[in-house]
Amino acid sequence: MRAGAAHLPRSLGAAAGRGPPPPAPGPDDGRHLLRAAGRDRTLGLPGAAPAHFPDAAAQVLAGVEDLRDRRPGAAPADIALNVAIVGAGWAGLSALVHLARAGHAVTVFEAARTLGGRARRVERAHGFETPLDNGQHLLLGAYRDTLALMRDLGLDVERALRRLPLTLQSVDARLRLRAPRWPAPFHVAAALLAARGLAPADKFAALHLMTGLRRAGWQAAPGESVVGLLDRFAQPTRLRQALWHPLCLAALNTTPDQACAELFCATLRDSLGGGAKACDLLLPRQDLSALWPDAAARLGRLRNGCPIRHLEASDKGYAIDGAGYDAIVLAVPPYTAARLLGTLPADHPHPAYRHIRRLEQIPDLIEPDVLRKISSAYFGLITHLDEQIGEVMDAVEKYAPAETTNLLYTSDHGELFGSHGLLGKRVFYEQSVAVPMILAGADVPAGRRSDQLACHVDLFPTVLEALDIPLSAEDADLPGRSLFALANRMAAGPDGRLVFAEFHAHGSAAGASMIRGERYKLIYHVGMPVQLFDLAVDPDETRDVAPDPGYSEVLRCLLDALREQGRPEAIDARAKADQRRRVDELGGREQVSKGEAILFSPPPGEALEPRAKPL
Repeated sequence: MRAGAAHLPRSLGAAAGRGPPPPAPGPDDGRHLLRAAGRDRTLGLPGAAPAHFPDAAAQVLAGVEDLRDRRPGAAPADIALNVAIVGAGWAGLSALVHLARAGHAVTVFEAARTLGGRARRVERAHGFETPLDNGQHLLLGAYRDTLALMRDLGLDVERALRRLPLTLQSVDARLRLRAPRWPAPFHVAAALLAARGLAPADKFAALHLMTGLRRAGWQAAPGESVVGLLDRFAQPTRLRQALWHPLCLAALNTTPDQACAELFCATLRDSLGGGAKACDLLLPRQDLSALWPDAAARLGRLRNGCPIRHLEASDKGYAIDGAGYDAIVLAVPPYTAARLLGTLPADHPHPAYRHIRRLEQIPDLIEPDVLRKISSAYFGLITHLDEQIGEVMDAVEKYAPAETTNLLYTSDHGELFGSHGLLGKRVFYEQSVAVPMILAGADVPAGRRSDQLACHVDLFPTVLEALDIPLSAEDADLPGRSLFALANRMAAGPDGRLVFAEFHAHGSAAGASMIRGERYKLIYHVGMPVQLFDLAVDPDETRDVAPDPGYSEVLRCLLDALREQGRPEAIDARAKADQRRRVDELGGREQVSKGEAILFSPPPGEALEPRAKPL
């Protein structure tokens, strides 16, 4: 690791070092996946959409497109992945299309015999010879992503779908609403005002809801149901039964008391609130499975009639029915996803540490007998080091005059011993990044302990001062400071200093940098989520507060301070280029990987113990 230090400008000190405490973390708020799994409750997934909803494909694919960067052991762009998709609804099959187009090998698992999820054909239902549709046999002009996907599959959209102006009519013909092809929002206003079967009060109530949602940016309250939304806008009973409830069922395939208001608002935004053609009705001329799912399935390996009961972790990443996969896409309802995720062994929530756990085979190393071997070796090394330091101290007492001798002891980083689910070091949690450092002697007050931040860059000026050697002009701007001055300060309170470290070496999926003040620590992972810890209230670093809006100013200040040290992305790119060049010099990746991997560093006199499985 490379270390450094910096001082915050005075304007940043309050936010990143000594400012008023942000909101104290409350009890578990349900956002922590592992805690939620421990409580055996499902998680509400913000933005999750039913498979037949027009934005569902885009939602899934937005996460799939950067699959290489987020999965453990991210693959270079020219390496094909072996991907499993659980769920052959519209979202899962659209993920199949994009992954297959990108050159990846894809296997799709589906519990049902027929493709399409909740919008599929049903064979011989209730004695009918002609296949029927399960779910809506209706699309809207706003389904841009679905239409683009059909064209990508080479399907003739105009032949497959019949386009009609939006017309809503009740079975008894008492209600009839037809939207002219006018610019928004005039087409909706004209349709409501000219609607037959609605009282004037109903029409103005509907306009009130549409204009209110438009002003609110088509946003509903988090967790609000469609019924709650209609209550909030005081929609009359007759209007609900004639218009809003049928629209909700048609668009979301869910009853209004259970349907998500945020999704319903998105539907209204993209259809009634969109352009003139966005609210057109698109009537399939064939069953929903034949519309495009059957064509999509030909791009991958399909295993229908194959329900998935649990997921497994493997050396390669994940496994289903004994077959290994680099990544898994869960294109299933939230309650099914929660059940399947609960079958996986607990893993670190951050991708950088998941990569380390798999690279180091940590799930296999945390068995009690293996941990006993590692800890015995580690404590044996400490005992050996203590003995050597004892010999040094005996020599000092015998030969060095006490009135002119100073002692400075430090070492490399320590062992995590399973903290945060990790072993070894090379990460920036306190158990790894902190190092022992003791200063003693004639120029150091006895028994004083300082909470000031110090790092290895302070050793150079400390040694020069101990030897009465002044800093040269060339070294005057180095970031370190003498520890003697720190040890002799009467007040040891915070001073706004930041310490810096970075790591790009073996086993890192991406470069990582740390910048830390007295209270806050930022860990920056290139291409992965940043971490922020409030050490005053969370000294064990168990709660990442980077997503918490209450810490946004602290996060901004520390990011600015980190970038003053250099661009992490550019630094990591140079480091990785140097590593590739060195690997080539040593004969290539295969040659370098032939070395035997040991389980731990043994104490002197003990034999090396190789890992049970090679890395």
